[in-house]
Amino acid sequence: KPEIGVSNSSTAQAAITKLDLALMLDVSGSMGGQKLTDLKTAAKDAAARLITARTGDRVRISFNTYSTSVNAGIFADKVIEDWEAGDSTCVSEREGNAKWKDDAPAPNKWMGDRATSCPTSSFLPLTSDLNVFNTAINGLNAGGWTAGHLGVAWSWYLISPEWDDIWPAASKPRAYDEYNALKAVILMTDGMFNTQYGPGMGNSDNQAKKLCQKMRDEGVIVYAVAFDAPWSAKRSLEDCAGSSDRYFEAGNSEELR
Repeated sequence: KPEIGVSNSSTAQAAITKLDLALMLDVSGSMGGQKLTDLKTAAKDAAARLITARTGDRVRISFNTYSTSVNAGIFADKVIEDWEAGDSTCVSEREGNAKWKDDAPAPNKWMGDRATSCPTSSFLPLTSDLNVFNTAINGLNAGGWTAGHLGVAWSWYLISPEWDDIWPAASKPRAYDEYNALKAVILMTDGMFNTQYGPGMGNSDNQAKKLCQKMRDEGVIVYAVAFDAPWSAKRSLEDCAGSSDRYFEAGNSEELR
């Protein structure tokens, strides 16, 4: 399969390629201030380059935000066992039979409920509407630690066909083997993955690498961007991408764009 924006033969080939893309956006405390402003600009710029009048609904973009954990938001009742209004929507990693898989939530496959805090922002399922995407991006706020493996997991869930009964009809992910269709994620962080919950599952860094490998095994193209990040975060992201060709380092706003 060609990578994003690359045609095997001609412009005509590229014109009919279908893409489901998920952005994993770090909104931890270190992303506050100018960094968050830069991230919003870069995310909206990426969407505008990919979603055009020509692409129509063939290109769809989603995103999840993560810090100390992930906020399941309005989908909490579909992913957390016995969730009721008023309960926390902050989710931790899965510890059952699906801990390294993209299976839909179900008995012994529910999201964990160990997290005590999460971002105020949640995630946006796949959309080809730039106005909807930009409005959601504008609402991001920063704070908390960096549970990067949860960001990786939810970027996978957003484009996984196993989750087609969870997301709205217009956001149902395409099948892995759909003709002339690509699935990709862009992972982004500015810090070391340092927060995890499930006992015996390994630290956030190791969990992220396992999940990235599983995604790549399904044919998902993994890109990674280290934004003014420390060495440990850079190595984690490069490992997740699986290739130096899909790993990028950004030291300022223009490089992030």
